[in-house]
This record gives sequence, C-alpha cells and structure tokens, in this order.
Amino acid sequence: MKEGRQTFQIPSTVSRAFSASISAMSFNMEQTEQEKNKQIVARYSEEFWGKGNLEIVDELCADDILSNYPMHGPRRGKQAVKQMLAEFKAV
Repeated sequence: MKEGRQTFQIPSTVSRAFSASISAMSFNMEQTEQEKNKQIVARYSEEFWGKGNLEIVDELCADDILSNYPMHGPRRGKQAVKQMLAEFKAV
C-alpha cells in the first residue's frame, strides 16, 4: 500500500444494494425522459394537426425538421412543414 492512502473493502451486501439503487435511478430517469418525449409529441400533434397552430413548429421543431406524410411527400425545414399544413387545409 502506498504511503498516505488507505483502502477499505465495501461489504458485498452494501455494494449490491448500491448497485440496485443506481439501476433503479437510471430506469426512473429513462422513464422520465420517455414521458417528456411522449408529452412533446402529443402536444405537437394536438397543436399542429388539431388546432392548426403553426407557431408550434417554431417552438418544438429543429430547423432541419423532416416531415414525410404520404399524401404530401417529404418536406424539410420549418417553413416547408408549415406550407404543408396550409396545403392540407386547402384541399
């Protein structure tokens, strides 16, 4: 052992409990992130398709968004996605 350093052994029961606790925390964080993503998608769908709110595209979407609805073909970019909704409403 090097001078000035002390080592100690963690009992295996403590180690297992700690590992289980960390695993549970990771799972909860994943669930939380997954729930946030679901809420974002639900909000986008409700605002964009349900209410026709084009501002939601600026709020939630990346600048290079790619939307590919079968009836409208692929559209890239916020302005193109907004235009797609305008075309959809006009039909």
